[in-house]
Amino acid sequence: MAKPKNLLETVTIKVSGNALLEHYLEKLVETGFYGNNPTEAAGILLSREIERLVHEGVIPKAPPNVLSLARKSE
Repeated sequence: MAKPKNLLETVTIKVSGNALLEHYLEKLVETGFYGNNPTEAAGILLSREIERLVHEGVIPKAPPNVLSLARKSE
């Protein structure tokens, strides 16, 4: 099954970690569910956790004006 099209513009966020974090991200990649490299795995984990926090009401959902600014211009 193909991945759904990403409608939001991709931005680069720099995250630093240590060798242990890299090890665990590599193990997640090996499962086949977390992208093709540690960077993708970190992005997937971050996205999933933010989605969970929004769903649980810990952080508010982004307002429409933020979502419209984040959309790719086509």
